[in-house]
Parts: sequence; structure tokens; C-alpha cells
Amino acid sequence: MAKLLWVKGPHTTDPERAVQIQWSMGNTCNFSCEYCPSILHDGSKPWLTTERYLQVVDKISNHYKEKGRYMHWELLGGEVTTIPDFEEIIKRIAHYNSSVTIYTNGSRTTRWWNEAKDYLTGVVITYHPLTMDVQHLYDVVNTLKDNLILDINICLLYTSPSPRDRTRSRMPSSA
Repeated sequence: MAKLLWVKGPHTTDPERAVQIQWSMGNTCNFSCEYCPSILHDGSKPWLTTERYLQVVDKISNHYKEKGRYMHWELLGGEVTTIPDFEEIIKRIAHYNSSVTIYTNGSRTTRWWNEAKDYLTGVVITYHPLTMDVQHLYDVVNTLKDNLILDINICLLYTSPSPRDRTRSRMPSSA
């Protein structure tokens, strides 16, 4: 039986001292993908104010800093990069020498990513081929790939025929 030897991903490399904080920050998204449940993007859990987010970061960070613990934050929920002043939140987390990974659809401009990358440890991009331009994905990946841990998830929803080619199926006939 095969044994799992190593898992590499967008998580801290010091799990014995690290406190993992996974924060679902809301559910507003700039995409409305047909395969995504509406609860993940319908805005029913709106963003908080920037001030409130910063208060939470300060409170948690000071608590664990006093205990000598390292923190790794994972920020997700809807599309977190659309939170007003999101850059201030990741800068505040970086101020505490904590690492931060965000889960995103990668839709922000390469200019935005170029400015934000200095405050991020990891980015998990979920690529949505029905709603996102592949060239934009390449541009974002090229902006980030040398600076942080980068994971790409590709969401595919197979329908026969596909939404992009209604004249014939792209599925192999042996499937």
C-alpha cells in the first residue's frame, strides 16, 4: 500500500508552531459561475468594513504574538480581492510577520497583483474557463510565479454539447 510521504501546498512550513487561520470573509463575487453554489457568490454575507477587518487581524495577531506563535492566514469567501481596501488587510497581516494565502478567481488586473504580491505568501487561483480570459490567467501567473507559492485549480463543467460548441460534443466517443 502506498504511503503519503509529503504534501506541498500553500500552507506554512512550520506546522508545529503555526496557528492556521482560515477566514471566510463574506460571499460577494464578481463571477456567477453556473457550477458554483449561489451561497458562495450571492452577496448574502456582505463584506465588513476595512476598519472591522483590521480590528480582527490586530486582536488575533496580538493574542498569538504574546504566545510566541507564528500565524498563517488563509483568506477566502466570494472573491476576497474585491473587498474594498483589501490591500490594507494583507499589509496589516504582513506587519505581524504572518504569512497569508488567498483563494481567488484571479480576475484583478496584473497591476493590482504586482502591487499585492509583496504581501502574500501564497495564491490559489481557481480558473473559470467559461468566464475568464485564458490570456489574463497567463499574465497573472507570470506576474506571481516567481514571488510566492502559486496553485491553479481549473473548474470544468462538462455538458454535451459544451456551451462553447453546441454543434458537437468534445467528449471522446469512448467515454
